[in-house]
Amino acid sequence: MAGEKSEVRIIEHVVNESITILNTEFWLLNTALAEPTKEVLPAPRGGAAMERRIGFVGIIVEKRETAGPLVNRVLADHADIILARVGLPCRERKVSVITLVVDATTDEMGRLTGRLGQIADVSVKSGLSK
Repeated sequence: MAGEKSEVRIIEHVVNESITILNTEFWLLNTALAEPTKEVLPAPRGGAAMERRIGFVGIIVEKRETAGPLVNRVLADHADIILARVGLPCRERKVSVITLVVDATTDEMGRLTGRLGQIADVSVKSGLSK
């Protein structure tokens, strides 16, 4: 009788552990399925596929008269990745602030911010989602 109770306890323990493992796997599967799908671009020649991500670019233009047209030219060249643009001229401080929302690969973001960062009197900060 004591041996049977011991076997029953062992079986109950194994069943409970199996249920815990299955619940964990079910939770992980649901979490993975709930993640938004990410668009992946085809791989460039000889490279890995590039993932598009949502991000932002913050631009501060200190000399609007000279830097403004150059900034606008760069933004026009990258219009295909820009989802939204908000500009705020602070005339009393002689500074303009532009915020962009982008949908880009890391390479596209790097090209955009790199070109903007080369313009005199322009500061750029950016970030991409994971």
